[in-house]
Amino acid sequence: MQDVRYAVHGDVHIAFREIVGDPSSDITILLISGQLIPLELMWDDPGHARFIDGLAAMGRLVVFDRRGIGMSDPIANWDEPVLEQWVDDAVSVLDAAGLESAHVVGWEQGGAVAFRLAVDHPSRVSGLVVFNGLDRVDRMEAIDGQSAAARAASMEHWIETGETTDVLPSDVYSYSVSRSGDVSLRKWLEQAGRLGASPTTASRIWHSIFTDTSSVDLTNLTCPAMLLWRRDNEVLDREIGRAIAADYPHIEYVELPGADFAPYGGDIDGLVSEIERFVTGEASRVAASDRHLSAVLFTDIVGSTELASSSGDGVWRGTLDAHDRIVERVMSRHGGELVKQTGDGAMVCFALASRAVRAATELREELRGIDLSVRQGIHVGEIVVRGDDVSGVAVHMAARVMDLAEAGEVLTSAVVPMVVEGDSFEFEKRSEVELRGLGGVRHIYVVSGAE
Repeated sequence: MQDVRYAVHGDVHIAFREIVGDPSSDITILLISGQLIPLELMWDDPGHARFIDGLAAMGRLVVFDRRGIGMSDPIANWDEPVLEQWVDDAVSVLDAAGLESAHVVGWEQGGAVAFRLAVDHPSRVSGLVVFNGLDRVDRMEAIDGQSAAARAASMEHWIETGETTDVLPSDVYSYSVSRSGDVSLRKWLEQAGRLGASPTTASRIWHSIFTDTSSVDLTNLTCPAMLLWRRDNEVLDREIGRAIAADYPHIEYVELPGADFAPYGGDIDGLVSEIERFVTGEASRVAASDRHLSAVLFTDIVGSTELASSSGDGVWRGTLDAHDRIVERVMSRHGGELVKQTGDGAMVCFALASRAVRAATELREELRGIDLSVRQGIHVGEIVVRGDDVSGVAVHMAARVMDLAEAGEVLTSAVVPMVVEGDSFEFEKRSEVELRGLGGVRHIYVVSGAE
């Protein structure tokens, strides 16, 4: 993953990042996100990271902050529709990334931008995928009877006061009903809202979108296109998707099961697989059953080389045997699956982050009994199971977190404190770092207490 770069449109700077998942592939995807999720937080939610990492695995992925959001410059011209300005941003990012064209994937408001980009700049879009996105806003009124003005006023009221109305979904979980009650999702979305745009900017963005009376004529599409719709989502009725499909029969229309409006919930693998089928013509490289969320723990004996040298081979071999037995016993006690011993450490996966934290703190104490000090790192994210081994970004993240730990410390990524909120653990923010090979600033926490 490359560091953040900037494209320039006139005097406006647009932040973007490239992720190369398969260097051998010639496929490039430009993702135009929905909501106001800033670039720097896109990997901080396991579900969202799962979605974008799945896109990146097809080849090369480019993601960016539209103007007014995150690290990009603010919107200066509010007289011009925001959606049109975001089309300009997308073209500028393609130019800065050295791309003549790319497959474009957009969701929610990003889908509206993607539709316009494909029609206005056909040479830049080699394929188009829109997930739960509109070609024009008045389609919502035709289905649910709510005017654009009422929708805009309700959104602005919610941004300013946090109070919902009958016009809008009643809760953030309406966007991802399969994750209802997931405290980490709520915290992530709240942080994304704060860092994505100020209340005034967010209100003006949504006002511009909801009151934009323009439409895009999709009969002029020259590239292959697919519209994906989650059948039972509570935000945009499926009749809207069916209406778009009826008006433009040359667009492939696919209804997916589930009620999650956003791509970071529900069957994420199924969504990515459908996009991959359209983009590459092939089924997903990894079956959904081979991918799942897990809490990954890495452990490492501090000063193992020096200890082996000072104690001698025979004594050290006995110490390692004792270490391995303790690791196996402690991890098993807390439901951990020991993936492998690494000689002077271990990699273990847990169904729950709380179990990983308890196992790590207990292991630390038990190993002190044989005069060993360990450093440990924990991260929650998607893993890919291949035979007896596991891989994925979550594995690399947990290993990098462990690398930052001092003797006797248990460090975690920012996801862990959110997931185990309400449990008996205490976390202290340690630092903000850029982790090798993973890109972006990450928040690191130290476990300071547990039962």
